[in-house]
Amino acid sequence: MYVFIGASISSRDTEEAKRIAERIRALCSILDKHGHTYDADVLTDETINADNKEADFVIPEKYLKKATTPIVSRVSALRVDNPPYSLQDEVACYFWSLDLLGQAGACIWDLTKSSSGSGYEIAAALQMGKPSLVLYDRPTVSSMLNGCANPLLMVKHWGHDLPGTIEKFLKKASEAYDQEIKVKLTYSQKTNVKQRLAAAGFSSQSEYLRFLIEQDLSKKDGD
Repeated sequence: MYVFIGASISSRDTEEAKRIAERIRALCSILDKHGHTYDADVLTDETINADNKEADFVIPEKYLKKATTPIVSRVSALRVDNPPYSLQDEVACYFWSLDLLGQAGACIWDLTKSSSGSGYEIAAALQMGKPSLVLYDRPTVSSMLNGCANPLLMVKHWGHDLPGTIEKFLKKASEAYDQEIKVKLTYSQKTNVKQRLAAAGFSSQSEYLRFLIEQDLSKKDGD
């Protein structure tokens, strides 16, 4: 199962970035043990922090292409300058995060450091119906988050039996994620699906079809 991992590292100082990367690596080792997949290169790269002005990360080309000039121009007057990032890069990152959330069977965040971006992702994930686990390593957590009545959300402290917490969360998420529905496709339909999922960066037909269904449900919810 693909697991979305979220945290805020680029805006932190060197020491904070190091601690975040260490927590994410600990999380990844547990996911590896259970055979789950994830993307965590940015969150484990300690050089990507506010103190390192030269640090940068590579945004996949397909998301940069989605952040077209008309889209960026349409919202530019409604946004603030946020150096060193360009608005096109930020729009691309928005598409990137939502795409990965759409592919995920479960989502986990390190929210030890408050992050408006992570908060937005959590709300989006819950709207998509994604089981979501928030981990924190500080005395308190946001009442808005902790008080959320959505049963898909779990909030736990990093020190509270981390392996056991994650295993329990992922077991429950997998049970919901792996409900099997057989779909009969013609040869041409199957070929088309394979081509489209490869172009979109999905690893399996199930993930791609699930993503399309979730997109359709999101559109209907927005009507």
